Amino acid sequence: MKICFRKTMLLSIFILSIFGVGCQKVLDINTDPNNPSSATPELLLPTAQVALGVAFGDEYHFVTSMWAQYWTSGTTISTTPLENFTMTGGEVNRSWRNTYSRSLLDLSQIIKSGNPYYSGISKVLMAFTYQRLVDIHGDIPFSEALKGAIEDGGILTPKFDSDKDVYDALIPILDDAITDLSSNDNSYAKPSSEDLVYGGDLDNWIIFANTLKLKILLRQSLVDNTKLAEALTLLQSGVSFIDQNNSASIYFNGSTLGNSNPTWLSYESRSATKMYMRASKTSINVLDSLSDPRIATIYDAGTSGYIGIPQGEANIPAPVGVLGQANNSFAQPSSDYIYSNDLPVWLISPWESKFIQAEILLRSAVSGDDVLFEEAVTASFDYFGLSSSASAYISSLDYTTNKIKTLAIQKWISMNGLQPTEGWIETRRFDIESTNNIIFRGVGGIFYDPSSTSLPSNVFPSKMLYGSSESSYNPNTPTTTVTAKVFWDN
Repeated sequence: MKICFRKTMLLSIFILSIFGVGCQKVLDINTDPNNPSSATPELLLPTAQVALGVAFGDEYHFVTSMWAQYWTSGTTISTTPLENFTMTGGEVNRSWRNTYSRSLLDLSQIIKSGNPYYSGISKVLMAFTYQRLVDIHGDIPFSEALKGAIEDGGILTPKFDSDKDVYDALIPILDDAITDLSSNDNSYAKPSSEDLVYGGDLDNWIIFANTLKLKILLRQSLVDNTKLAEALTLLQSGVSFIDQNNSASIYFNGSTLGNSNPTWLSYESRSATKMYMRASKTSINVLDSLSDPRIATIYDAGTSGYIGIPQGEANIPAPVGVLGQANNSFAQPSSDYIYSNDLPVWLISPWESKFIQAEILLRSAVSGDDVLFEEAVTASFDYFGLSSSASAYISSLDYTTNKIKTLAIQKWISMNGLQPTEGWIETRRFDIESTNNIIFRGVGGIFYDPSSTSLPSNVFPSKMLYGSSESSYNPNTPTTTVTAKVFWDN
């Protein structure tokens, strides 16, 4: 998507300002005094979208790239405490604040404008953001969030709603969004190039909303089987879902430092090391075992080839670890497909959409899941420029032997470096099948247990702590741990 010069300059200013607030301390993270409430929807929409892209492409991306065992720290910089699952709220404070005090607040202001088209877009993004925050943190501010202004109630310390209650409220928000987006009221202006996701294409926003509804219902179905029936009904209703023609992404064109992919920007700011993360041995082992050609597009080879570092053990003494070996010995995130200044931040990718649809049919015992599974893997191969290799690879997987496990691992692979937060969430979700079908996180799973883990053996994080600004200034912030679980993870 091409972005005009004026927009590029605008986004550069906002991205730099978003990254620059990391060390500020404010009393109310749900009210941003620098955001004028009278700004027009045309101005607020791109800033809200950029803030959302930065939030999920920055610290959340960093933490989950390791907790999903895609990346691990190299031998130049140690992230050992975090990789050993010792976390503080400061690890995600900037991302937490960008979601609430920038993105969600701007989206709420747009909704107040009364313009149904901008409002519909904002409701879709708001539902997406709250759903993602629940999956990361569990209980979150929701019903009292974004109400710091006097006219909204002056609530400076919002309560935390239960994660299940927030989820239950999301489908109605998306239904309202679809109603707004379907409006025929020509008295309101419609968005165009200022929409950094779809360029003002309202039909694609409806497709995004429908796909997000499927995702929400699938996760709810883990504790309420009636939701699976609702998901199947929606899937078979004839509406459209995200595919290669309408992926939901926030685009960055990389033309300036400030208009660059936030993951790239956060590492590029480390002038002495740049990208210091290296491939996790966990991911390398799985790709090797499957003879997966994506290994050469997900990672750039090191001087020793496609070699990964055991998770969290870059700096333990040889011969147990890899201390003393050069950082460039090991594979690192691909500079073409994974780590680049002009890559988008994915909200829902085509492969994720197809995997969701395949899983709904599979769990519903309705035929057609194999076709959608093939389309999902093919979409991932297409992204990596490997279309000609997809068919033979899919045939080698023997999908029918253990469909859930094969689907889970392929979905995890497809999100490597591109959607690590979703990849981490999915490792938690797929491992609640039963104690006899552990895929990732436990005895018999593929995850590597760091030798210095702060958790018991074969126990891995299932939730993140809240941003430190929230826990410091909001007395309603619950006490939690990295082993607490969200409502669908039981």
